[in-house]
Amino acid sequence: MINYMVSPASSPDIDEVVVDLDDQAKLMIDRLTRGTSQQDVVSIVGMPGL
Repeated sequence: MINYMVSPASSPDIDEVVVDLDDQAKLMIDRLTRGTSQQDVVSIVGMPGL
């Protein structure tokens, strides 16, 4: 889910993008913590990741 918010007075020409990652975070936590016999490689990219 991506929500768009307009910054009020500071910069009227620039929109601020807020991304809701709750569902993706739950999916990633499940993939990283489930006990399976197979090994998975999960790349985490972006500003806080690689």
